[in-house]
Amino acid sequence: MDHFSYASNANIKRFENLLATSSDPAERAIIEKLLLEERAKAGRSAPP
Repeated sequence: MDHFSYASNANIKRFENLLATSSDPAERAIIEKLLLEERAKAGRSAPP
């Protein structure tokens, strides 16, 4: 696994964890956007 894949996977996991614990709608919207962008960079559109 290269450094990009490791960082991307770590970011995806982090954003998923943040979504699981966040209840603020504005914060969730930002996290969802970041998660979608990170998944796109990793070539994934949905959780594995």
